[in-house]
Amino acid sequence: LLSPEERRQVIVETAKMKTGKMKLFYGCTGNNTDSTIDYLKFARANGADGAILAAPAYICASEADTEAYFLEVADATDLPLGIYNNPPRVKSDLHWDQLLRIFKHPNYVVHKESTTRVG
Repeated sequence: LLSPEERRQVIVETAKMKTGKMKLFYGCTGNNTDSTIDYLKFARANGADGAILAAPAYICASEADTEAYFLEVADATDLPLGIYNNPPRVKSDLHWDQLLRIFKHPNYVVHKESTTRVG
């Protein structure tokens, strides 16, 4: 388990190794909206090309609150973003109708799905 400072250090150190056309997307999910936005700002300032986000773990937020989280975070950055839907890990599940609404936001460009609904 990494501390917040260790997470930031991973970004700083790996960004130093960036070469050519290499794009670096960092996991920037925090425990809440504000901490996620803070991680995004730090990543952006330190060379990130994008970020991957999940719903904050174990909060079990409502579908509406989870959707609002992803949209508020996207509005706070110009980084390209991805969503990692991993219900077993975070205890929240984004369904296709939510994903379609969220992905109307121009910052969302990547989707990783860890459910059995893929296929």
